[in-house]
Amino acid sequence: MGAALAAREIATKVRIVNPETAFLAGLFHDIGKTIMNDLDPKKFQTVMMRCYNEMLPFERWNGRSSPSRTVRWEHW
Repeated sequence: MGAALAAREIATKVRIVNPETAFLAGLFHDIGKTIMNDLDPKKFQTVMMRCYNEMLPFERWNGRSSPSRTVRWEHW
């Protein structure tokens, strides 16, 4: 819910996208992870741990570490 509220607030300030559209995007941004976890929790945990441990796919961002650190901790 926090991502949805933040997305709406940002959209309101920058006026590039409709704030309610941004809210919905923030609300549903992790829906795929929820579905995968429901279908196969063990595989989901394996995938999430691999992404976390190996910094996938963020390791390919031209060697910049700041975005990687931010993304790494976004859901942990």
